[in-house]
Amino acid sequence: MKYNYTDDQRNAITTDQSCVLVLGSAGTGKTHVLVERMNYLVGTLGVKQGQILLLTSSYNELYNIESKIDEIIDGSSICMYTVQMLALKVILDHEGYDKVFLDADSLKALKDKITRSSFETERQYNEYLSMPRVYPNQTSKINEMYNQYIEANNIMHQTDYIDYAIKLIESNDAIKGKYVNLYSHVFIDNAQDYDGMQSKLIALLTDNTQSFFILGNDDQLLKPVDIETTYLYEVYKQDNFKQIILKDNYKTAKSIIKLATLIKANKPRLNPDITYMIDDPYRPKYMLCHDGVEIQKQIITEIKHLLNAEDDLKLSDICIITSKEHKEIWINYLKQFDYTTDDLKIDFHIDEAIFNALARHILEPINKDNLFTFMLDLIKQLDITKTIENKIIELTSIYLSVSKTVNIKNFILFLHLKVYQNIQYSNLHHIQVLTINETKGLEFKNVIIPSILDLVNDDPIHSRRIMYNALFTAKDFVYLYDLETSNHLILDEIQSIVENWNSVQVKKSIYKGIIASKDKSYLSVETLHMFKEVLEKYQGYPKLLSELTYLMDVIKNFDQILGEPTEPTNIDIYMQAFRYFIQHTLKVTMDVAFESKRTKIAAYFQGGSAGNFSMDKDYKFLISSNLLDKSFSLNEFKGIHDIYRYLSATHHKNDHNRSLSEKDIKQAKKNIDIFRKFSNRDKIKYYVSVIKLYHAIDLNQKQIGTIEAAIE
Repeated sequence: MKYNYTDDQRNAITTDQSCVLVLGSAGTGKTHVLVERMNYLVGTLGVKQGQILLLTSSYNELYNIESKIDEIIDGSSICMYTVQMLALKVILDHEGYDKVFLDADSLKALKDKITRSSFETERQYNEYLSMPRVYPNQTSKINEMYNQYIEANNIMHQTDYIDYAIKLIESNDAIKGKYVNLYSHVFIDNAQDYDGMQSKLIALLTDNTQSFFILGNDDQLLKPVDIETTYLYEVYKQDNFKQIILKDNYKTAKSIIKLATLIKANKPRLNPDITYMIDDPYRPKYMLCHDGVEIQKQIITEIKHLLNAEDDLKLSDICIITSKEHKEIWINYLKQFDYTTDDLKIDFHIDEAIFNALARHILEPINKDNLFTFMLDLIKQLDITKTIENKIIELTSIYLSVSKTVNIKNFILFLHLKVYQNIQYSNLHHIQVLTINETKGLEFKNVIIPSILDLVNDDPIHSRRIMYNALFTAKDFVYLYDLETSNHLILDEIQSIVENWNSVQVKKSIYKGIIASKDKSYLSVETLHMFKEVLEKYQGYPKLLSELTYLMDVIKNFDQILGEPTEPTNIDIYMQAFRYFIQHTLKVTMDVAFESKRTKIAAYFQGGSAGNFSMDKDYKFLISSNLLDKSFSLNEFKGIHDIYRYLSATHHKNDHNRSLSEKDIKQAKKNIDIFRKFSNRDKIKYYVSVIKLYHAIDLNQKQIGTIEAAIE
C-alpha cells in the first residue's frame, strides 16, 4: 500500500466481504481507502479493470479520484462516471453516439431554418410566418422535412437523462443484463448525494451478483432532503452490508473540528464523533460587523495578512464561500485588488455535425496523447465557422486538462453534459469564489465565509450540514463573518462554541500522520511531471540536458534512500553536485538572463545577499521582464541561494582553520547548524527548486545556446 493506514482503513481496503459500507466523517480518508481498495482488487486479487465501475456525484470529485488512482496504477481502463454521465452512456450505448440532444430554443431555431429553406424568397417566407394557416400544404411539407431531419440526424429533445435511461432499461431487459454482466465490482462514492431517480437508476443497473463498496457521510448531505430518502440510508438498513466506520481525521486542524461540533445537534446521525490528528492552538475567527463595507475591509485585511505571513501561500490556497446571489459581487470586489478574475464561462451550441463526426471515430485508439491533434484534423473536415473551430479547440483543451481517462466516448459525454460549465478551474494567482455546492470535492488551506446567513436557511438540520461542509472545505483556518443585526439559530450555536471554546471537547486520535507515504517519498506527482517537462524543454541542448538529468536522477535516487528503514541522517554529502551546478551552470544562466557578468552567485559564508546578487530586486526584474513565471516563488528563488550557501559551507569546512577569519568561520558554522536542523523532506524541496527554476525560466534559443556553450 502507498500509505500507512489506521486499522479501520486497512480493514476496509483488504476485507473479503462482498458488500461493504464505509461510513466516514469529513477528512477521514474515504477517497484514499476507495483508491487503495481498487488497487488491492486489481493488483492483489487480479480483478480486471474493465470489470470495475465507479460512480460519484460531481466531475470535480471524479477527477480527484482519477488523479489519486493515477498516482499508484494506470487506471485508464477502470470505468468511472458521475451518475449523470452513466445515464447518458446507457442512452448512447443503446441509441448511438451520433445522437444529438437539443433544448426547446435550439429545436425551434432548427425548425425555423428548415422553414426558411423551403421558400425561394424572403418575402414568401415572411408571408407564411404571418399567415401559416393559409398554407396548409406548405406546413405539412415543412413538418415532414423537419421530422426527416430529426430522424436522419438522431436528434431528440433535451430531457432528464436519468429519467430517459430508466425508461430505456425498464423497457429492455437486455440493457440491464449488459451492465450487470459487465461490472463485477461496483464502487459508489458520496452515497448520501443520491435519492429518487438516481437511486432507482443504480438499482436497475446492479443486482446481488455483484460486489459493492459504498462510501458516504450523512453529515455531508447538501440536498435539502431527509437522510432516510437517500441511497446511503437504503444501504445502511441492509443487513448484508458490512459496516466499517472511519473516525480519524488526518488533515483538518483541531480548531476547525471543534467548531464543526455544531453538527452534533442533528439527531439521529449515522456517523460517530470525529477524532483529530492535527493539533493547533488557534480558534477560528468569528466576527460580527456593523455593515457589509466593514466585512469587506476585514476580509481584505486578513488576505493581506495571510499572504505576508506565509511566503509559500498562493492566492489559490484561499477560498471565499458565498451565495449564488452574491458570488458575482465578491468576484468584482476582489478584482479591484487583482485577487481573482471572472469565472470562465463557455456556453454555445455544438452543432450536430460535430457529434456525428466524433461518433464515426469512437472505435479509434484515441487517448490523452493524440486527442488534440485528432481534433485539429477533424475540424478541418467540417463545414463550420472559424469561431466554432476555436470553441471546439478550447473545449478539447479543457477536457484534456480535467480528464485522466481520455477517449472519444467520454469526450462526447463531456460535451453533451456541458461539464465544462461546472468545473472549478484552479489558478495559482487567483482566490476562488465559490458557492457551497461548487466546493464539493475541493479543499483549501484557508476558507473565508463573508456571511453565514447567506448560506443557511430555515431548516436547522440542513443549515448545520451546510456549515459542516463549508468548515471542512478548510484544512488550516476559517474566517466567519456576519452582521451585528443578523439573527439565526446557527449564529447562536457558533457564538456559543466560540465563547465556551475551552470546554468544547474533541478526542485525539491514537494515530498520527497516517496519510503519509509508507515509502516516505517526498516527490509529488506534480514534481515528477515537472521533471518530465524540463527534459522535453531542453532536448536540443545536450550538455545542459545531461546536467539537469543527472540532478533529477540524484534527487530520485536519494528520495528512495530516504524511504529505507534506516535512512541516512544527512544527505548533503551526496548532493554536492548541486553546489557545483549552482556555482557554474546556474551562474552562467543568471549572467545570460541579466545580460551582465555576475561576479558571484552566492557568498559562501555570509548570511546576506549573494555578492552583487540582491535576491528581491533580481526576482522582481526576472518577473517584470517576463523571464520567469510567477509560479516560481520568491521564497523558492531565495531558497536556491540558501541551499548553495549551506552546501558551500559544508564543502569548505576543512578550510576553516586555514584561510578564513574568525567571523567567517563563525558564520560558516552557523549556516551548517541552521540547515542541519532542516528535515530531509525540506532539503529535497530546496533541491527540487533548482530544477523548477529551469522549468519556470523563459529564455530564447540564443540565450540557452550561450549557456550550452559555456558548460564544460
